[in-house]
Amino acid sequence: MDVWPNNHRGFTLIEVLVGIILVSILLAGVISAWNLVSNRNFDLALKQKAIIALNSQTERLTALYRWCNGFSPSYYTSSYGSCTNSGFIVDSTSFNTNDYDDWGKVLYNSSDGLNYVFIDRPRNIVAQLWWSAKTVKDCGLCSASTSCESIDQTNAVCLQISLTYPYRWNGKAPVTDSNLGYPQLLSVQTISAIFKQ
Repeated sequence: MDVWPNNHRGFTLIEVLVGIILVSILLAGVISAWNLVSNRNFDLALKQKAIIALNSQTERLTALYRWCNGFSPSYYTSSYGSCTNSGFIVDSTSFNTNDYDDWGKVLYNSSDGLNYVFIDRPRNIVAQLWWSAKTVKDCGLCSASTSCESIDQTNAVCLQISLTYPYRWNGKAPVTDSNLGYPQLLSVQTISAIFKQ
């Protein structure tokens, strides 16, 4: 009588181990690809938030140059020109890190004289904000094909507004965080009419 029949079916232990190793290699590749996509998604979401912050500051600065006679600094302070601080500027020494009502506010850091805006408030990620004002002719927006003659250059200013991000807000000042990547620069130019009173 034959104890071991010849028609055995199934996998040997070696075949099972090889299968487990192949599946683990495949899973390791999928997990590393997932991490890469997740990090890229975070970077793109952060850039989108920085673009939104830059857009809102561009709108705010355009309005300030348009309606505030004498507004011409390159950073926000507590008062400027003929306008008063409408509550959107907060000194970094008095800023409450846990107060989420300060989302749209600009932080004025008196230690370095720079402005910062939040681009991701729950993660305390900020961007440095600065701008410069030039004459419309010196701005570079006019070329041989697009003339600036139609713009009243005595009542207009060219603004270049820039954000450098990301920085981590540590409660009193921004710090570079290697987990956030290298600082990146976003910049936009616009022309603002000036209202003369």
